[in-house]
Amino acid sequence: MADEPVPLTTRFPKLQPGRRPGSVGAPNGFGTKLLGRRDYDEETGTYVLTHFAIALHIPIWALGAYRVVDAEGGGWFCLGREPLTWRARGLNAFLILAILGAVTGVWWSVHTGSPEYAAGQKLKQAERAAAAGNGGESARLCREVMDSKTSKAGEARRHLAGLIEDPPGAPGEAAAVYEVAVELHRDNRCPVTDLFEKGKVLAVQYAASDPTAALNLLEVIAPYAPAAADELAVRIDLLEKLFARSPDDPAVASRLAAAFEDRGDRDRCEKLLTPFECRLGTLDGAAILGRIYAARGMHDRAYVLLAPFVADRLPALRRAEQAYTDRIKSVQDAVVNELKSGKAPGFDYDRAKGLPEAERDALVNAYLSDRLKDDPALREGRRKLVAERGVIAAVLDLGMVQLQRAQTMADPAARRAELSAAEKTFLSVGGFVGKTDEYRLSLGQVYYWLGRQADGKKQFDELLADRANSTEATLLVARTLREVGDNTAARQLAEQAYNREADTAKKHAAARMRSVLYVDTDDEILWLSRSDPNSRDVQASLSTARGQKAEADGKDTEAADHFRQSIATYDKLPEGDAVLNNAALAHFALFRITLEPEEFTRGMDKLDRAIALNPKSSISLLNGASILVEAAARETVGKAIDFRPLKSPSAWEGVAYLYRTPAERSTVTDGFARHPGAVKARAYSEKLLLLAPKRDDGYQLLGALCEQTADLDGLKAVADRAAKADLDHGDAARKYKEYLTGESDGKRVGEARTQVSRTQAAVAAARPIGGPTFAMAVGRYVRAKTVAWALGQPVDADELVTLAEEAHATPSAGSESTLTAALGLRAHLALAREDKAYAARAERTKRSFGTSLLYFVLAGDGPTRAAGAKNADVKRLAALAEESFRRDPESAHATEWVVLRAVGSELAKPVGERAKNSERARAHRTLERATTPHAAATALGEYWQLLLDGKDAEAKKLIASLAARGVPVP
Repeated sequence: MADEPVPLTTRFPKLQPGRRPGSVGAPNGFGTKLLGRRDYDEETGTYVLTHFAIALHIPIWALGAYRVVDAEGGGWFCLGREPLTWRARGLNAFLILAILGAVTGVWWSVHTGSPEYAAGQKLKQAERAAAAGNGGESARLCREVMDSKTSKAGEARRHLAGLIEDPPGAPGEAAAVYEVAVELHRDNRCPVTDLFEKGKVLAVQYAASDPTAALNLLEVIAPYAPAAADELAVRIDLLEKLFARSPDDPAVASRLAAAFEDRGDRDRCEKLLTPFECRLGTLDGAAILGRIYAARGMHDRAYVLLAPFVADRLPALRRAEQAYTDRIKSVQDAVVNELKSGKAPGFDYDRAKGLPEAERDALVNAYLSDRLKDDPALREGRRKLVAERGVIAAVLDLGMVQLQRAQTMADPAARRAELSAAEKTFLSVGGFVGKTDEYRLSLGQVYYWLGRQADGKKQFDELLADRANSTEATLLVARTLREVGDNTAARQLAEQAYNREADTAKKHAAARMRSVLYVDTDDEILWLSRSDPNSRDVQASLSTARGQKAEADGKDTEAADHFRQSIATYDKLPEGDAVLNNAALAHFALFRITLEPEEFTRGMDKLDRAIALNPKSSISLLNGASILVEAAARETVGKAIDFRPLKSPSAWEGVAYLYRTPAERSTVTDGFARHPGAVKARAYSEKLLLLAPKRDDGYQLLGALCEQTADLDGLKAVADRAAKADLDHGDAARKYKEYLTGESDGKRVGEARTQVSRTQAAVAAARPIGGPTFAMAVGRYVRAKTVAWALGQPVDADELVTLAEEAHATPSAGSESTLTAALGLRAHLALAREDKAYAARAERTKRSFGTSLLYFVLAGDGPTRAAGAKNADVKRLAALAEESFRRDPESAHATEWVVLRAVGSELAKPVGERAKNSERARAHRTLERATTPHAAATALGEYWQLLLDGKDAEAKKLIASLAARGVPVP
């Protein structure tokens, strides 16, 4: 009997009957197939096939295994499913691992390439660097993490704050840490607020053990010192300690001399540097000593020091300039390529597609601006450029020395050669070679510096003719003319370019150029509104101008908002000298309103950097000198005057409220003269006379500085240079004419009323404080009311005299001047009420002579003089003049002589003699003749001197000539 067949499930226990692989097929090499015959069973004739998913005919995944038996005629029958072999399962596992590995690799690549990961790694590097004592490197890495704007930025900020508090490593690392902190402070991102104080504490701590490290740290934080004089005192102390250790080191002596120069102590500079004269080489001390010799007329010795210094430093400057220019181009090209490729990180392509062309261009420019601003290499390149541009001051000094040497040479050929050398030296400042437009502009500018204005103008005219008066060439010439101080000519060119240009972009450029040549705030706003509205620079300037307009209208809150907006916009622009200069002005404007010291220090830091980037910018130098003078006056005044109730930080006139006697004046003026701000302001002003020879305000500022510091020789020198200069009086003469005719009264009256309101409120706020603060408030109020009166506004002279008397209860030169002005106004008004003829003259000359008509009449003959002499206020003026003369004979003034002679005082003659022979007064009049020849006040100064000299007929002719020029006279 035959055996019964064994059931399949018994023979194949792992078989799952009935399970089938489903459809099988792989068209084009993709699909599934049954492959790999194995486990053949002879008894049943069955075997196992593995079901694979395939791609490109290659098995990639085992889907299952099936036991089959061949069918007659081909093919097979599936009996059920079998387990996969370990090899098949291994293939699947390998594939899974491969996929996981690929996914993980992609994830890891993305992760490690992400800003978050990079920031985290940098933060770990920063921590390791700090642990190793590399504080500067740690701080730099923290700054980069903060710039990344990732979630790690806060941790980096906290780490940096710790580094600032306690810099790791040697004391020398502290300066590197604080360099990073200062850069962040400039962007309002520093993790500590009292940066200067923290750095100063460390500097003092290091002073004994490592004065060099302490000094380096102090120089880094110096821009944010609340008081420049205090910082300088600490710096000098550190340098003296260092010099005591190395008394034969010319490098240390050079640094100490620079500090003495900052304090205005040229005698100590010379004494310190002279022993090293032959060893200074290219150290800064060579330039310092060369400057000192040049100022003393020792031109040959100055040349020996300055020439090698310049020859060595100029090539380094050119390399730094080229590297900086190349880096800017490299960054610009890279960003432009990214934008074109559609892969610029952070750029809003979707938004750009829907914008009109002009707005799209503005969006691109803003993006490019942001990338340039944040580029670390550009920041470093700018730092190196600033470090090298210090040589430009020495180049200008050397050029002046060569010019002065030429003027003393008797041999015509030698003189021409030296003048040619001076011309080449000045041209080296620009670094242009060949007959390019830039070279021709630079040559024309240098001719102005050399006093050859006609030759300079010829260069500009020829350039314009060669370029067919193109807008580009016209604006370049206008910009250069502005730099040399010829605003009138520059303004005409800018307007011509604007009026004839049809291209929108070029028209915008012409309007922008014209806007910086504004005649007043309204004019500036008008031309800015005609400039490119999408330009951040234009937007920032417009905010500043609108702020100034609001401030003039008494809307301080609105003005402050405009100034803050301006600062915020400027902070988005890449740093350049113009951007820094204009941003600084916005900070100073905000400081005027808020009196927040931080605004002033930020503004000063930006202005210093603007001048460092472009030391030959006459615009920045004028701004720097003007601001520094006020800062020096404010610190000289110190706590004696509280500016908070005065609602204005202007302190120049405040110095006069600190003294009365000659000894007191000497103490105050000496302190002011030695203040680092006043010293720097003077240096800027002296450079300004060279760089902008046609600016009248440059001479006025330097003259005022010399007067305030009692520098008679300096005043005489400035007056002499002004007398020989061909100054641009266009704006001043036009404004004076508008004032006389009343053409600009609509604006002037409103501003005068606002000023009266401001000063009146200041008087009320300052009264509880009293002393110099109250006296200064009263002085401002009296001046404001007098200005308003000249514009037709009512005035209560009794009120002004009462206030002036109250202020003079604490006597000072300032309060006495206020009382004199108030008494003069009241006497003038009294005579006008009592004498119809005098009233008519007073009305006619209200704006030209003002209250000076009183002195004019007292200096003449006739019944009006007699009536004036009997006036009680005139008698008080005489008494004040007598008291002033007895206290300080050197202060005698011509108008005091006029009053004393009118009342018959016995002191009239000695006062007249002193006034007549006053060298200071003569120099002052020479300066006024040169800078304000159109003003009646200038003519009156000459008039008093002619009377003192007994030249009455010439005095009368002078007044007649004034009338011939259209100025109302008595």
